[in-house]
Amino acid sequence: MPPNHTNTTGAAENSLGRPNFVALIGQDLPERREMLAGILAKIDEEKLEVIRIAIVDTHGIARVRPVEARLFPQVTRNGVAFPAVLFGMDSANSIFQNVFAHGDTIGGTWADIFAIPDPATFRVLPWAHKCGWVLSDLYRSSGERCPFDPRLVMQTAC
Repeated sequence: MPPNHTNTTGAAENSLGRPNFVALIGQDLPERREMLAGILAKIDEEKLEVIRIAIVDTHGIARVRPVEARLFPQVTRNGVAFPAVLFGMDSANSIFQNVFAHGDTIGGTWADIFAIPDPATFRVLPWAHKCGWVLSDLYRSSGERCPFDPRLVMQTAC
């Protein structure tokens, strides 16, 4: 599809994330696609309307970007952007680091980071009407894992 093509549901194909980011970073694996197919079937079966794309910040606070369920396939290809400034905040959500200063922050900039859903964490939320939830891994725009991602820290811990 052309970059700004509108699909049959009326949403621009690349309105979320970065076009084909998951493939660009080498994460578009057959096992992942198989798990995602099962999730899409579950979304249809449960008639879900919203999927909460979640990340965890360095204080253990879940940060969520809700997206319409019909856009979830796009999120699985493109990721979804979160502001990296979340890693410059304390547990009271106050910015403790000057995010407008030059210097090494996340790759030298406070640009967006991309959340890539981990299909193994998908759940239908029993307490939220027609809502699903998925935890995500964080990547820099360069394709490298975000070094401040608590999931990465836990995955690499001895």
